[in-house]
Amino acid sequence: PDETPESNPTVDLEEEEAPAPADPAMPGGLGGDPPPPQSAPDLAFTIDLYGGINIDPSSIPDDASRFASLLAKNLDAWKADGRRGVWAKIPASKATHVAAAASLGFFCHHANAEHFMMARWLPEAPSTLPHNASHYVGVGVAVVDSRDRILVVQERAGPPARGK
Repeated sequence: PDETPESNPTVDLEEEEAPAPADPAMPGGLGGDPPPPQSAPDLAFTIDLYGGINIDPSSIPDDASRFASLLAKNLDAWKADGRRGVWAKIPASKATHVAAAASLGFFCHHANAEHFMMARWLPEAPSTLPHNASHYVGVGVAVVDSRDRILVVQERAGPPARGK
């Protein structure tokens, strides 16, 4: 049967323009407002600066099997559209959904008391998704002016400053 765009519940991502370079003053740019959510059938998401999918946690249904069904359906569409990374921030209150995402190829990027961040790389090529931060780096600087005076700045708090 012929479907008109109005009766088709999926998002036609082919008409979307390529993302512009990040502009801090523009929506979706670094420091700006996030881009408006888009929606697939019952699953809202935004497209990040890299063309990846960020699933809106508030749109994740309470039922884990319904979530798995929606996710599977949309993964095919996102892959066909050339999307690469998919991020699903699953609230801790929906921890049973982690298994549903894992069954569809997602891995746990990181977790904390509030959420599980699940990620999936869609292309056949090696993943370029960033790894989770696993350590802290201290900050310090030494500056010498034209009169050979030295200014040394060391971070006062944080893991690298402890014990100094």
